[in-house]
Amino acid sequence: MKINIGDVVLWILFIISIAVGLWYFFGNSPAIEQLILSFLFTVNFGIVINITRIGMRVEYMEKRLYSFEQHVKDNFNKINNDINL
Repeated sequence: MKINIGDVVLWILFIISIAVGLWYFFGNSPAIEQLILSFLFTVNFGIVINITRIGMRVEYMEKRLYSFEQHVKDNFNKINNDINL
């Protein structure tokens, strides 16, 4: 399994968010806005990573679909030429 830098950063942000949450609940903590901000930043970063992965998959599928389209078009042209003979 390949480990991406985005996954590592996401796990680090998740751990920091959990630590800030525990710090908030057990006293001498940052404001609730900082807690919410750390969770939102982690969630947004995770969403961006997933959207990027989906975008890469879509590009790959578009390339494969285009090559499939060309292959089918070539085969139909060969069949058309064979019928016209």
